[in-house]
Amino acid sequence: MRKILYIVFVVFAMSFTSCELVDGLLNNEGDGLSTDEVVQGLKTALEVGTDTSVTVTSKEDGYYKDEVIKVLLPDDVEEVYELRNNAAIQALGISDKINSVEKSLNRAAEDASTTAKPIFKDAIFGLSISDGFAILNGSNPAKKNRSAIEAFDSTAATNYLVSTTRNKLVEAFAPKIDGSLAKKILDIFGTRYSANDLWDGIKTPFNAYATSIFNVTSSKPITTNLSQYVTGKALDGLFHKVGVMERKIRKDPFKWALDILQKVFGSVMAK
Repeated sequence: MRKILYIVFVVFAMSFTSCELVDGLLNNEGDGLSTDEVVQGLKTALEVGTDTSVTVTSKEDGYYKDEVIKVLLPDDVEEVYELRNNAAIQALGISDKINSVEKSLNRAAEDASTTAKPIFKDAIFGLSISDGFAILNGSNPAKKNRSAIEAFDSTAATNYLVSTTRNKLVEAFAPKIDGSLAKKILDIFGTRYSANDLWDGIKTPFNAYATSIFNVTSSKPITTNLSQYVTGKALDGLFHKVGVMERKIRKDPFKWALDILQKVFGSVMAK
């Protein structure tokens, strides 16, 4: 048990130590760590960190009530939002639909978030020893055109995951988000609507009547693809959470070593 704690602590403390001290930690007889053990400690910590981020974002209101990662309406709806008190807008029911759409976008992001866990896990366990040490030293080994001298990156692991998993996550998120946006779960005045229904109820009349009824002289049409937009924003929010977790681990490695042990080896520690 002491060695497990030692491994996880050393993994994150290494970023702040000299090369000579790192060599000592790796080579000291008895308690010395192999490079495999150090990278395994990193993988364990990253798995716990990503699992925690997925758990937070996938619960109800994980996005919607978090002002940092909340999925807001697309920019091209801003003009409609500013006109929400316009009599014509209200007569068409657009004002009521705006708030309902925003909530449904976040529900879709929350639904999709659970699909990230196995993709993160595959990327983490696929880390090579050299990649693991690059991450510990604040560098993203998957970054293209890396320079010889770069500033220490306190979210190197997060950026590595962005580089290696984002495209796969887009593919995994999109069907879940499409399904969520198509569900007729919103009851407004006795009629059930999907987020897509409500979105069309905003976009179509505004695009058709922006100048003739709403008196908007410089209007730009609403063209956002809702599914693509939510998928991108959902991933931005998830990676933000992973980055927050990584910075916490690097800032206080000893505390997080204990937390990781409690989460991963809790049943053993209780004995």
